[in-house]
Amino acid sequence: MALITPFRTAFVAAAMVAFATSGAQAERCVGGGFRFTEGSTFVTGATRKDEPCTIGYGLFSAIRGYSVVQRPRHGALGSAGYSGIRFLTAYKPDAGYVGPDEFAVKIRYASRMTQVELTTVVHVQITIGP
Repeated sequence: MALITPFRTAFVAAAMVAFATSGAQAERCVGGGFRFTEGSTFVTGATRKDEPCTIGYGLFSAIRGYSVVQRPRHGALGSAGYSGIRFLTAYKPDAGYVGPDEFAVKIRYASRMTQVELTTVVHVQITIGP
């Protein structure tokens, strides 16, 4: 069982990257934009059952590093590359799951104006609806 989870996560993440770069457009998990705050950034989002979604970072900052701090309990999470200047994280809920989920990613970034490098942990609370 221990080998299945890393394989499943890697497979789903690879599938999400292929989806995100194929020209198909996943819905955004987080509506509108948000700004990083040094240390911790908290955002809420939503998607529908069985629908992947993306979160974009970097409209005002250059993304210099990305790592998953807390994996979702009811879905898969992975990097989905770039869309223009924005770095994307892709999330896909587990098949048939409806309810709350949460995850966190650590972002190293630099303001596009000052180039001062900072770090934040983006905590995402997401609701998966029917």
